[in-house]
Amino acid sequence: KHSNPDFKISVIKNEDFELRRILDMFMFIKDAADKDEQLVLILPNPHPEYKHVAYLINKFKVDCKKLWTFNMDEYVDEDGKVAPDDWPNGFNYCFLNNFYYQIDEKLRPPRHQAVGFTDKNIGDYGKMIEDVGCADVCFGAIGWAGHVAFIDPGSPEFTADTMGEFLEMGPRIVTLNPITIAQESLEPSGDWSNIPPKAVTIGPKEIMGAKLHQSWNGFHIAGTNISWER
Repeated sequence: KHSNPDFKISVIKNEDFELRRILDMFMFIKDAADKDEQLVLILPNPHPEYKHVAYLINKFKVDCKKLWTFNMDEYVDEDGKVAPDDWPNGFNYCFLNNFYYQIDEKLRPPRHQAVGFTDKNIGDYGKMIEDVGCADVCFGAIGWAGHVAFIDPGSPEFTADTMGEFLEMGPRIVTLNPITIAQESLEPSGDWSNIPPKAVTIGPKEIMGAKLHQSWNGFHIAGTNISWER
């Protein structure tokens, strides 16, 4: 119970969490397709569960030609180079292989509508989202350090004098918080040396510009009862 009627909280069982998240995303896509409407999603990565969304799209033959997806963030190396699409540890590699290329070719959107960060589009990424009408839904969660996307607390690249200035900040390359690097190392079995020191991320402006923001915070990792989100 809280004072903001636009902020809705659901508490669900651990065993329902993955299924609910998959079905929620699928239903946004199916509803838009049924209405022949464009749908713009901002999506976090890496997310192997996306293959289940793709399975449902194929199963029910959902036409995704009007679907636009924008990846929330991507790794950047110490020289400021964005991870390429063919790097297996990259977020866009994960997204393309777990979602985009899992969709039947006749159902999937044009390739240019599955947008990830590149060296060339960082400065235009926010405008690219605005040009298609801003995001209908921004999916996400709260990171170990308290971040959304890679907007880490205390990030020198997101320093602002006022909240108003902060909320107008758009995409940029950031230096990752050591706690965020530790969190990300859970994917490669705790090998923190395998995590790049930087990333590129959407900013508060893109999150605030979304018509709906969903934050999915689970209390388990890989079937265990371990989670920083407790």
